Amino acid sequence: MKFISKSCRLILIAVGFVLPVVLLAQETHPEWEKYLERSDENVDQSQLLEQLEDWLKQPLDLNQASSEEMLCLPGFPAAGAYAVLQWRHQKGRLPTMAKAKELIAVDEELWGWLAQFITVRIDKPAVKRQADFRLRVTRPVELARGYQENVFRGSSEKIYQRYRAQLPPSWRLAVLAEKDGGETRLDDHLIFSVVKDWQRQQSQLVLGSYSLNLGLGLIVWSSFVTGKGSDPFYSSQRHSQMIRPYVSAGEAHFFRGAAFSSAPGKWRFAGWYSRAPADANISTNGEITSFDETGLHRTPAECAKQNRTTIRLQGGMAGYEFSPVLRVQVTALQAEFTPAIAPSNTEPADWRFSGKKMQVYGFTLNWSFDKMDVFSEIAWQNSNALAILTGFTTNWRQTQLSLLHRHYSPRYDNPFAQGFGEWTNTRNETGWYLAWQLLPFTHTKWLLAADLFTTLWRSYDQPLPQRGAEIYLQWEQQVNRNFLFYLRYTNDQKPLWTTTESISPQERKLILPGQTQRLRCHFQIQLAKNYEVNGRAEAIHDELLPEFYPTIERQRQWGWLFYWDWRCRPSTRFGVSARLTFFDTQTYPIRAYQFEQDVPGVLSSKLLYGQGLRYYFLLNWQLNHWLKISAKYASTRYEDRKTIGSGWDELISAVEHSFTLQLDGEI
Repeated sequence: MKFISKSCRLILIAVGFVLPVVLLAQETHPEWEKYLERSDENVDQSQLLEQLEDWLKQPLDLNQASSEEMLCLPGFPAAGAYAVLQWRHQKGRLPTMAKAKELIAVDEELWGWLAQFITVRIDKPAVKRQADFRLRVTRPVELARGYQENVFRGSSEKIYQRYRAQLPPSWRLAVLAEKDGGETRLDDHLIFSVVKDWQRQQSQLVLGSYSLNLGLGLIVWSSFVTGKGSDPFYSSQRHSQMIRPYVSAGEAHFFRGAAFSSAPGKWRFAGWYSRAPADANISTNGEITSFDETGLHRTPAECAKQNRTTIRLQGGMAGYEFSPVLRVQVTALQAEFTPAIAPSNTEPADWRFSGKKMQVYGFTLNWSFDKMDVFSEIAWQNSNALAILTGFTTNWRQTQLSLLHRHYSPRYDNPFAQGFGEWTNTRNETGWYLAWQLLPFTHTKWLLAADLFTTLWRSYDQPLPQRGAEIYLQWEQQVNRNFLFYLRYTNDQKPLWTTTESISPQERKLILPGQTQRLRCHFQIQLAKNYEVNGRAEAIHDELLPEFYPTIERQRQWGWLFYWDWRCRPSTRFGVSARLTFFDTQTYPIRAYQFEQDVPGVLSSKLLYGQGLRYYFLLNWQLNHWLKISAKYASTRYEDRKTIGSGWDELISAVEHSFTLQLDGEI
């Protein structure tokens, strides 16, 4: 109650301000959260978000799109993509969107999500010259200790610039420059891409920065990654997207050089060469001990890591389509690190990659027939290690089922892989994953997902192999046209470290079974045509279970989060959304994440732990046909601490504010 009383005045002010404002003016649809939410605020997904924004403006034509482009759209079923291709192969162009819906065979909710990004054109539109730009400035109100003590070399503003142009008949250009807060140069992160397309041959040449997303993620995968926090079906699958130009703020997991892909007839080919610098920590022996993927160059220590290593990557892929439903491909790549990667001092010498050169080879199979998609990928590394992922997905209108099995050897140490798993390193893990969806009634949906996983060998923070399990249950109900809610329960069980006192006065570390349970209730109300309210209540329970240590007490923690979300768009030119969040998650194990509305091109997943409140206001204003202004003001107030953060990022305050202003223009 003390917390509520302290914040009462601020709540009244915020609510009193929000309610009148939202009646004046929703930018990102709530469905986006379902597919893009993840439990990590540091993962950059801006490339995927920007691709979706482009398809909102110029929908993907199903009469021209490749299977890779269709499957790039979150939620698009593989069997549906191949059904579209088979229709085009046998009968020519799709006549209507109704026929596309019949072939894709999804429920009404999923079709509502997909339909906003796709179209069916009978005549091929003429390619026009066009260009766009995006300028964004984000500034914190409170300055961290690094600024106050003059350790950060640059200003506190984060400045983003992106310029793109499309030149008839088939050229595309893009340049991006970004400066993080505390950095000195506006082009601290500078990338560009030049793309040449040959539509008839379905070929593409990319010069500059690009991403590789091949197979199921076991060989090379550099973007479009989602975690278990998003939709259970979409998050568990990877669909090969060949080679794509990379123009994103993320400063890791992309390549720089030249890449070519082509799909003439039933064949698919790709080849690439990259030579790019990377941030790394270098030992006294002149070897790489670890890579730094933060992209921050604010302090002398951070600048000392900048571009300390060079990674040269080359490889190719060849695939063949035996029929519209059966495809195979083989992939090979070689990476060379300069200087060499140092051997691990915590694991057997041949269990972690070390040295200069690494080779990876893989075989991928996709077999889609009727309503089922079967897939498998095997990757082999020159350390005599294997990574295997195989599974199937069925998709009918009333039910959907997906089953996956993964086995990643402890010796498989490929830094370019991002396969599905409990951990992100695609290594030292085996497990089974099951996802099931049922629509028993027209407006009712049930979801069940379960993941059983095991580490095959000790890991960095676990001295022994461990087992874990995760369960996901959700009931979604459309009560009427204006009211939707869902209930979600998750149970995550895996061993955790804890420190306790033994019989002697010394402390000792133990590994105890841990369990984190989350119960969420989310609702969405359409009050008027352009006025919507969302609310969420989430309870979190975490405990350690000392089953074999009767002298140790059971440790329990409780946390909760509650928010109200208002969105309104009175006209096509104005949109406003606002949110007020209360949270009490006193320790990091019971932290809460919330997906937030943000300016175009930015995906926000805010981590909240402690006790306090957060609110934000977001405005989007289309001034005219070529210029749009977006602005977001956000603030977080903590009641259980006097400072926020640690190290040079520490704020000598319990309140943090930030303001973002963005301009989007088209020519």
